[in-house]
Amino acid sequence: MNADSKSGILDAHNTLTLQNITLKNGKWLSNHSGGAGVYVNSGGTLIMKGSSIIENCSADNSGGGVYVSGGTFEMHDTSKITGCSANKEGGGVYVQQGGTFKMHNSSAIISCSANKGGAIFVNGATVNITNCTLKGNEAVSDGGAIYAQKEGSTASTVTISGGTIGGTGTDEKNKVTGKWHFGGGIFVDNDCTLTLDSVRIIGNEAWRAGGVRANRSTVTMTDCTIKNNKTTGDDDSNGGGVYTFMGRLTMTGCTITGNKADTNGGGLNVEGTTTNITNCTFTGNTAKNGGGIYTKKIESTPATVTISGGTIGGTSTDEANKATGTDGNGGGIYVGENCKVTLQNNGSTGCTITGNTAAKHGGGVYVNGKTFTMSGNAKIEADNDVYLESEKTITVDGTLSNNPAARITPREYKENVPVLRGGSGVTLADEVGKFTVTSDVKDDGIAQAWIIDTTGKLEKSNMEVRYDKLASYLSPSPHAVEEGGVYRFKITGTIPSNHLQSAGYNQMGRLAQTIHNSNKKVALILPDSIPDLTSMNEGFYGCEYLVSLENIPSGVTDMEGCFKGCTKLTHAPAIPSGVTTMRECFKGCTDLRRASNIPSTVGNMNKCFEDCKNLTVAPQIESGVTNMERSFAGCKALTQGPDIPSSVSMMYQCFDGCKSLKGVKLMCNYDDSVSLFQDVFKNCTALEDGGIKVPQNQLQEYKNHAGKMGVTDPDKFVGF
Repeated sequence: MNADSKSGILDAHNTLTLQNITLKNGKWLSNHSGGAGVYVNSGGTLIMKGSSIIENCSADNSGGGVYVSGGTFEMHDTSKITGCSANKEGGGVYVQQGGTFKMHNSSAIISCSANKGGAIFVNGATVNITNCTLKGNEAVSDGGAIYAQKEGSTASTVTISGGTIGGTGTDEKNKVTGKWHFGGGIFVDNDCTLTLDSVRIIGNEAWRAGGVRANRSTVTMTDCTIKNNKTTGDDDSNGGGVYTFMGRLTMTGCTITGNKADTNGGGLNVEGTTTNITNCTFTGNTAKNGGGIYTKKIESTPATVTISGGTIGGTSTDEANKATGTDGNGGGIYVGENCKVTLQNNGSTGCTITGNTAAKHGGGVYVNGKTFTMSGNAKIEADNDVYLESEKTITVDGTLSNNPAARITPREYKENVPVLRGGSGVTLADEVGKFTVTSDVKDDGIAQAWIIDTTGKLEKSNMEVRYDKLASYLSPSPHAVEEGGVYRFKITGTIPSNHLQSAGYNQMGRLAQTIHNSNKKVALILPDSIPDLTSMNEGFYGCEYLVSLENIPSGVTDMEGCFKGCTKLTHAPAIPSGVTTMRECFKGCTDLRRASNIPSTVGNMNKCFEDCKNLTVAPQIESGVTNMERSFAGCKALTQGPDIPSSVSMMYQCFDGCKSLKGVKLMCNYDDSVSLFQDVFKNCTALEDGGIKVPQNQLQEYKNHAGKMGVTDPDKFVGF
């Protein structure tokens, strides 16, 4: 039926069914409410079935295709409304108060236009859409596809299950063309209810709220995909995917990806809204601030957002949410003034924030709000951080399962500034160790490290110096920190493995040479691991300015002569499991007072602590060592020797010259072969009677060879 633009086409007073029928070119001027294709009167019903089409109909007022005035309109099968327009509301369909509109199966509204609600305008009515398509529609003001508002005291209810709003094709996006206007896909206004289940909102655009805009309304989204929507403005252009103003928003199992806002909230922009997000994924969204999520206080009402489980960001290509402005903050989440954001578990799964970026602050989270809370399995991965503006903190509201749980970047690096607080029932001291602090960069390759004390406050740690800056730092740099005459720092960056090995027989390695040449006392921390480093043979040989080394990198097996002749070394590092030889390792370390424990992997301790004349605390030695020749020879201050494990077979002159030694326990059997146990206690003049404890079944053997072992009185031996 073709009206040739002379009038509207049909009125439905009772039940009107269109079966495989096309209505086109209907037109109503301003003297008619609208419905140039069909006007559905109160009490009337319009049913479109099969491949029925209403196309190219227009109204000067509302409802270019269909005007539902309190009646019912249903679309079934592949029926569609296309190319219709209205100068006011509802280019495709206008639904008046008390009316009902239902779309089913594969029906569609395509390429319709109006001032508001390009496809559908809902005025205090009910709309149900199932597995349908709204695409290519356009509004000047708001609601490129759908606009829903309250009429009097009657709010609209829009329920959509399945289907697509928008699309990926060139002409499939729904859009709003007017400056400052909202909701490229959907716009719902005061007190309305929008329920979306398994809906795809894709590729729509508007100056603000590219995908969905909700004002003071209740929005529920379940298993939806909000993808590649964008804002088109160059100012105050917020909410690429979803933009809510007050009201309530609940999102469950949704994917929000690839959306873009010119200003704030690439994925989601929340202003004063109470929001619950459960098991959702935010990836690849961009905005100047709040690439993934942006929260804002509006009309004295701060946004409250609770995120249970799910992921914000990712490590694969294009998964990062980005804050791209020159002063862009909050790649993953932007927590605005007085707003509250909570990360918590969904069951046993916590929210993970990873891989996001910000041009300025807060790659993971930017906190300028009242509260940012974490509990359970919530985690901000090491590639992201939580940036805290002045006087802002993270509240730990329950035991955290991950360590580390987050890295904090404070605006102010000052001691005793709180960065963590404990929620009710939380022992904060048990949680602070699960957080790290971004180092405070002082210069290229030079930074101050910080930690968090047991009360949640910042505390200075060591300096960090990139290896290629070591010499200039000790020159010294104006940023060098010296305490009590000692420069304590951790080396970062790349250290060639051969720089921790001898440069030649009885020559220190290049790293040690740099320290030695500075004439500065150094307390050093090495990286936890250094590629290809297995040997530290004579690495610090004769480095008189090394006073402390906190750690040995993993993977080292050879520590022969490592600290030989380090006469100012007062603190020895823990010896990692895997080291096999410690021959002459600490020989001549005359200031060393406490020895490190020896793991079971070490076999050779020949001369290990020889001439450590101030050593007072012997190591615990695990079974596995076989050679202890002259291990403690010349340790004049040692009063109590270590327990010698049963694995030891060589003890030649082990304690020679230990003039203060009073006792020791030998768990090994005596061996009279050659000189294996000869002069073990030579010049040990302070040995007490019964001071040398030996296995009871070996007691007589030891007594019989007391003289050979350098013991003048056999009664120095006693059995155990």
